[in-house]
Amino acid sequence: MTDITAVQDVGAVLAHAREELWRAACARDEYAAGQAVFTALDAGAAEEDVLLDVVAAVQRKVGVEWAADRFTVAQEHAATAIHDRVIAAMAHRAPPPPPRAPGGT
Repeated sequence: MTDITAVQDVGAVLAHAREELWRAACARDEYAAGQAVFTALDAGAAEEDVLLDVVAAVQRKVGVEWAADRFTVAQEHAATAIHDRVIAAMAHRAPPPPPRAPGGT
């Protein structure tokens, strides 16, 4: 995985994360997939942007490759499972919502 600590632009961070997540999905490397996503988050990318511009974009590419018969069903299933686990890990990483104000709804 390439170091992106010098990258300032969020768009570049997301593009880099997409490339790294794609490589990880193709290699069936769940650890590298998580690292790609969390590196982007740690660099300041918003969770929503990572979900839509990284995970969803790579999942869409997986579907395109499967539809073009360049990915097997097993490869597609593995990539999807990795993305599911990355999303679950993101949910567990997010801070809890603030408590409600006393007497508030």
